Amino acid sequence: MKTCTTCQEAKPLDQFPAKGSKCKSCHAKRRRQRPSQIALKKDRIKRAKDARLALLDKCVVCGEEEQCCLDLHHLDPDVKERKFSTIRTIGALEDELSKGAVVVCANCHRRLHAGVLLLLPWCPTAKIITPTPAEVR
Repeated sequence: MKTCTTCQEAKPLDQFPAKGSKCKSCHAKRRRQRPSQIALKKDRIKRAKDARLALLDKCVVCGEEEQCCLDLHHLDPDVKERKFSTIRTIGALEDELSKGAVVVCANCHRRLHAGVLLLLPWCPTAKIITPTPAEVR
């Protein structure tokens, strides 16, 4: 006999999996509950993502407004605390933006890291310098 940790009932050993402290019936109930819990978690993540994206207006370089294309670019990588994909709250996003992150689209973000575009740190939303091909080399 073994006692289930969920229902607290003493049951024969054949009512338990080889490893585990929950009886098979409690384990099955838990498994049936999982899809709804997974759906709730996905909904929470989606709402957090929507709230994050509400703060992101448009790319400071080209004006792209499609939110699925927008990234955060940190003008000073040393102050970066987290990746954009891990930001779950509005407060955390505002914190990153206050540290000098700017909103750019995916294409402009890649151009910035490739050195094809340059943003001036003291005025990231207004001055965009496109280097000549000789400067890029």
